[in-house]
Amino acid sequence: MSTYGPIERLKAKLPPRLLRIYQRYSLGGKRVTVGYAVALMLLGGLGLISHLNTSQLRQSARQVNQTQAAVQNLNDLLLALSEADYSRRGYYLYSDATELETYQTAVEPIKPLLDQLHQSLRPFPDQLEQLEQLEPLVAEYLTLSEQAIAQFQQTQAPLTAQDSIIIQIRQKQRQVRQQIIALRTVIEQTLQSQVERAQTELQSRLLIETLGAALTLLIFSGIYLLLYRQKRRREFAEMQRRIMAHRTSQCRTATGTRSID
Repeated sequence: MSTYGPIERLKAKLPPRLLRIYQRYSLGGKRVTVGYAVALMLLGGLGLISHLNTSQLRQSARQVNQTQAAVQNLNDLLLALSEADYSRRGYYLYSDATELETYQTAVEPIKPLLDQLHQSLRPFPDQLEQLEQLEPLVAEYLTLSEQAIAQFQQTQAPLTAQDSIIIQIRQKQRQVRQQIIALRTVIEQTLQSQVERAQTELQSRLLIETLGAALTLLIFSGIYLLLYRQKRRREFAEMQRRIMAHRTSQCRTATGTRSID
């Protein structure tokens, strides 16, 4: 009994020309399989890269938003302190109770703004350290302001620039403003670096994804070309088979005719 399988027996019966066509076709099939495998690996890799890129972009966007929020909070803090200072002076200069209410409204968001700054600057230890230096200055400024208001309410005498408490307030106010501006400058520099880094990373990722997509398209184009060539070879092999079958039939017919004669 023959040990050859059906495919091997078929290959053994093929003429050399058809055998070569079969071998080429078989090799092409392997190439198609390899091409599909590589293309699928590339698509999987592109999907993974795209997922990582999306995650990284979201993280970068969160960092940028946090830094922008910190800048805005510092601006709001500076504005609140300025409004509080203006209202406080208006209160003891003009004895206007409305100015006192405005002062109290202005100082109300200062503590929440400092808390929000703590949250925004937590990833940046150096900036957080500067904020911790700012907080006691703000507390001292507010304490002096309350003392000035209390002194006016007791004496009902307008405070002037020569009063000791006003001199202290102005000195503390200058320190607070300088500290806020210094911290805001550092945060704005960080924001600029984050934006530039995000833009660079985005361009790099877009380039990688574009190259990967182009390579995948090239592989699929090669697979299509191989499939097209295989189709043409099958058609040629089928045509050769029919020609050989026709010739064989003619030979058998001719042999039978000679045998009868």
